[in-house]
Amino acid sequence: MSWYRNRTRWLAAFAGYIALIHLEVTLELAPPLVWLSLQCVIPAFAWLLLRHVSRRSEGSYRTFWKLISTGCLFYFLALLVWTYYEEIAGVDPPVPSVADALWYAQTVLFIAAICFLMAKERSVYQGVKVAIDAFIILIVVAAAMWKYFMEPNLDMMLAERDWASIASVAVYPVSDLVIVFCLLYIGYAYRGLFAPRVQGFLTAGLLLFVCGDVLFMAGFTGGADTEGWADVGYAAAMFALTSAGIYALGGRTDGVSERHRSGWGENLRYLLPYGAAAFLLVLPITQPGEERIESLVANGAIVSLIMLRQAFVMMENRALLRGTNRLLRETDYLANHDTLTGLPNRMHFENALAEALETSPSSDERVAVLFFDLDRFKYINDSYGHDVGDALLREVADRLEAEAEGRHIVSRRGGDEFTVLLQGMRSDAEIGEWAERFLRCLAKPIEWRTHELMTGASVGIAVCPQDARLPSGLLKNADAAMYKAKTLGGGRYCFFTEELDRSYTRKAALEHSLRRALDRGELVLHYQPLYETVSGRLVGAEALLRWQRKNGALVSPAEFIPLAEETGLIVGIGEWALREACRFARRWLDACPEPFEISVNVSPVQFRQPDFADRTMDVLRETGVPPGALVLEITESLTRDDEAIRKLEFFKKQGIHISLDDFGTGYSSLSDLHLLPVETLKIAQTFTKDMLSSEKQCRIVKAIVALAKSLDLAIVAEGVETEEQFLFMHRVGCDMIQGYYFSKPMPEEELLAKSGRSAS
Repeated sequence: MSWYRNRTRWLAAFAGYIALIHLEVTLELAPPLVWLSLQCVIPAFAWLLLRHVSRRSEGSYRTFWKLISTGCLFYFLALLVWTYYEEIAGVDPPVPSVADALWYAQTVLFIAAICFLMAKERSVYQGVKVAIDAFIILIVVAAAMWKYFMEPNLDMMLAERDWASIASVAVYPVSDLVIVFCLLYIGYAYRGLFAPRVQGFLTAGLLLFVCGDVLFMAGFTGGADTEGWADVGYAAAMFALTSAGIYALGGRTDGVSERHRSGWGENLRYLLPYGAAAFLLVLPITQPGEERIESLVANGAIVSLIMLRQAFVMMENRALLRGTNRLLRETDYLANHDTLTGLPNRMHFENALAEALETSPSSDERVAVLFFDLDRFKYINDSYGHDVGDALLREVADRLEAEAEGRHIVSRRGGDEFTVLLQGMRSDAEIGEWAERFLRCLAKPIEWRTHELMTGASVGIAVCPQDARLPSGLLKNADAAMYKAKTLGGGRYCFFTEELDRSYTRKAALEHSLRRALDRGELVLHYQPLYETVSGRLVGAEALLRWQRKNGALVSPAEFIPLAEETGLIVGIGEWALREACRFARRWLDACPEPFEISVNVSPVQFRQPDFADRTMDVLRETGVPPGALVLEITESLTRDDEAIRKLEFFKKQGIHISLDDFGTGYSSLSDLHLLPVETLKIAQTFTKDMLSSEKQCRIVKAIVALAKSLDLAIVAEGVETEEQFLFMHRVGCDMIQGYYFSKPMPEEELLAKSGRSAS
């Protein structure tokens, strides 16, 4: 149906059609059947096409176009009946007749379609104002129709006393006024109802119907020869409605919104009703000496409507003012409070802290900041779900606020962190008492449905003036003290000290240097060889991360690796280490035909990255290392995560080996061990170091080896440093050994020199 998009052809076809109708009416060139066919072409076409449009429309638009198409069908049927009387039967159609009933039904359907869209209006005040504006214009139109069409022929119509005919004719102007009112309402109140071209054709079509009715009524009541032009108006209306439906197929909007005008359009929106009222006021002046009671009535109605409109404007302004005030209060609340707990948020707390520091009454009184971080919250949140985690946070907030008794400000800083502002404190002992009160209230079990949740908090305390005098300094120092409390096991509080300040400063400097260490080439890998216990053959190596700064100073892995995990830097560092280890493994495999495995420690932070599996496979493809030569060493904490287990199963399917590092020091369940996709257990150095001097440690090592053997898992002993330790592990059946007894970790060139050699 792309032909309709050619506007020139479409308009030319319509102009030709109108010309044929007008010539036939004027000159009577065609036989009745040909004239009937000509008149029915456009209505029939409009009905069929608009029915097609309704079927392809969605939602409320389907109903709208269905009503319009049915109205066109009724017009088509009415035209058939009317033309039959005039052209086939050769008699004047009776008034009223079946044709009139069909035309009334067509008008009702058009009005119903418009009212269906009007029902989408959402603003009561806006709807009333628009309705009043439309009524003002409607009164002017009604007055004009009365003066120029109804009143001049009223005497003739009343003289005939054909009340059925009078009522039948009177229906047309009334229905037309309703259509005009609906069009004005929609034109004022809505935007985006249709595309501009669709709405323009739709409005034009309905207004042309009104014009056709006016011309028909003028010819019927006054005897004027307007029938030809009435037919032209009806045909043009059908054409416009058909065009609206065709263009509606090109796109639809999903909703209705209020019209926003600007410039001359906005001025027209307000001036048109008052301009129409002014016309009605001027009308009696143009006819002096005549008593125009209908003009006075119409003007009185308009004045009343304008006063009513202004009343609604005042009501709307008051409603908008109330809504604005309510919105400002809600915005202020949301800007200063946490949405989950209802506590003051971070911004509110910092403003209150700044005000407290500025208005502190005397040097004897102290202002203290308590920084809370919940213990075990991540475990509860991950184990029971975020709903339970949110419920826990709300309960913690309620307990802290209840304990504060309205004397101190309790705030949620974010996540599982809370802060409390203590004012008017006389001593550190008093501050410590408040911290103890808060800790005791949080240590009580929290009941949530069928769960009993146990949590606590680590609290850091910073006091003004001795710790800091600015809000940022107090918060930073309280945060540092909180981390100190957490490292001591949690469930306690710590005051900020100068030692903590030095530690915090060192940590910040270390983090800054660590962010640049990789780019500077300060990170390197050393390799700890792995030997078979029975044969002494070198079968693999574990890649160990080392950081040597440019000044030659070595930073302990125990210091910088936890920092890298805390800051997230471990993700980039871990991927670099994996790539470097695989590159070394490729060199080893090229130099030595013997089987060789490279073991790489994987941080839980790195392992939980969504793309870790894909990146690992990319590294293997880039370096050319077969999956069977790579061993990923993970900690027991990962085995409690279902998503991590699925990732481990993926690696196992690809041929990558999984080793459980530092076995016995974590929280894995022995009952689930046989279900985990691991192939090797590594006995932690904690056990091997004291296994010869401690009977308990010796039994633990034997139990781990026996457990591994029963599950067909390989067993590796870490930290073997003496011959006695080696011989013991050999006797109990340990498969592989690594430690200083054989070799310390070494650079890759030094280890490559050992390729193909066994331990002595």
